[in-house]
Amino acid sequence: MRLLAIAARARVLLIAGILLPAAVPISAVAEQALLLPRASESLLLDVKRAGERLVAVGERGHVLLSDDHGASWRQVEVPTARMLTALWFVDERRGWAVGHDGVILATTDAGSSWTLQRGGLAGRALEPLQDPLYTSPLLAVWFADADQGIAVGAYGLYLETRDGGRSWRTPEEPPDNPDQLHLYAIASPDGQRLLLAGESGILYRSWDRGQSWESLPPAKAGTLFGLVAEPDSDWVTAFGLEGSVLVSTDFGDRWVALDSPVAVVLAGGTRRADGGVLIAGSVGTLLEVDPRSEVVSSCDTGTVTGNFARPIEALDGGIVLVGQGGVVRLAPLSPDECHSRGVAAGSAAGASQDTNASRVAADGNLR
Repeated sequence: MRLLAIAARARVLLIAGILLPAAVPISAVAEQALLLPRASESLLLDVKRAGERLVAVGERGHVLLSDDHGASWRQVEVPTARMLTALWFVDERRGWAVGHDGVILATTDAGSSWTLQRGGLAGRALEPLQDPLYTSPLLAVWFADADQGIAVGAYGLYLETRDGGRSWRTPEEPPDNPDQLHLYAIASPDGQRLLLAGESGILYRSWDRGQSWESLPPAKAGTLFGLVAEPDSDWVTAFGLEGSVLVSTDFGDRWVALDSPVAVVLAGGTRRADGGVLIAGSVGTLLEVDPRSEVVSSCDTGTVTGNFARPIEALDGGIVLVGQGGVVRLAPLSPDECHSRGVAAGSAAGASQDTNASRVAADGNLR
């Protein structure tokens, strides 16, 4: 059912199947995220770079910062306890986070402090609610610059801002989505052209920063959870259910399905400094994709078998992953740790040897 596909940017991370609640009931009381000593071990759903700093977000409004390439983390105060699902930074200081109940937060100091820009119905209610209200979670956010941005989410939720998030609105002509399919990912190679992907493989393309959209044929029948665009290029990598990895060389007109070594949920991806694409997913899956050669390699994550939501390459070359159970940092991947033949579907990390356990940082191991 579609109700099981929602929440947490569809990075569905509950057990191996990734099952999530639909919409979430809200109250009218303003909330603050509790500062917890083990917040780095909680469910985290996205991680982005703000200059040399790493910023991660997740359940209960948790926002964590790392200034040592992911080796250690500290939690900061945030004016919401709603689950945060996605991040975007336009430069080393200015960024946004989105999440459940349509919440949107903004920072101008690389994540050290946050202001509430949009609080959903809870933020506008004047009196305690007698009955719970249900609002759709936001699952992805993207900004072209400090003013113009887009946030998308469940049941076709689509918002835009032209003033840096001080106001958000639904445009008069959003993407044509009569079935209100969930929207999970936004990607742009140049700050002008955009691709939007989501449930059942739906795809939309914009040539003008989202002012207008065209519907594209689905890249595949199954849901797509992520897009990674190569800067100043027409190359795009997409991924989603059942280990699907696809590459387009013409910005979405045609897609090639690559030979994936896994059949698990692939939840989040990022581009590496060398041009490769890292994709993370359930049961400890970490893949490296070379879009040019159309090769998908399975990477060794040691003894870690939790569900990953998002990878990122730290500036020192280390790999930081967030997901179920928190943060994991891996040492820089060597060529012999990613092999193109991969492993059997559903066992991406199951064959790891104890000799690799030292590659996982002691802080915030996934359980």
